[in-house]
Amino acid sequence: VKAVRWAAHWSAVLEVVSSIFFILEYLVRVLGYGPRRRKYIVSCLGIVDLIVALIAIPTLIEKLLNFWHKGHINSVFHFLECLRMMRLLKILQYIREVQLLSFALRKDMRFIVVWLFGIFVVVLLLGSCLYAAEGGQNLMDSIPVAMWWATVTICTVGYGDIVPATVLGKFFAALVMLIGYGLIAVPTLIGTVQTHKAFSQASGQSQEPAEDGLVLLPPRAGDFDEKGH
Repeated sequence: VKAVRWAAHWSAVLEVVSSIFFILEYLVRVLGYGPRRRKYIVSCLGIVDLIVALIAIPTLIEKLLNFWHKGHINSVFHFLECLRMMRLLKILQYIREVQLLSFALRKDMRFIVVWLFGIFVVVLLLGSCLYAAEGGQNLMDSIPVAMWWATVTICTVGYGDIVPATVLGKFFAALVMLIGYGLIAVPTLIGTVQTHKAFSQASGQSQEPAEDGLVLLPPRAGDFDEKGH
């Protein structure tokens, strides 16, 4: 019991120290960016830092009250506790490979948006067709339910909670399965190529002289800003 109390005490101390650190870090970043302050605040990194700092405030208040009253006070911010895991995203930003992977994904952001929109259209279209084919029976009593089934099938999860029974419904089901494999394979291939290019440039494998005789230096993880430029 004594060991458990000791661990809980130092865990709370670590929580307080880390909460203060995250709050101060965000304030220093906002004040230190100068003209680029607004660009940082609206960036993905800035949003993550803001969320982590906001979560740290009630956590800090709760822990300090526990220390002050020498007991345990039930937190009224339990719904925010799960968001504490977002602190792990701050660790990932310092890993060079993660930065390169993020840079490669940002280069294909337009393709990713088009791909996601295409998936939505396919799910909406085939879900509606499947609902019409089943005639509102076999648990497919609405288009959203049929879209749920199409989403599960395209992702190759296949819960089996809803199964088409008509011949036409099975035809659309087979079509959804084939489209699902294609929707997964194409972005995987393109993402692999872009990631390989980014890692090759960073490792210096593509240092070829340009037409003017100059050699382009490979990009480094620290050379990229929040938008990959």
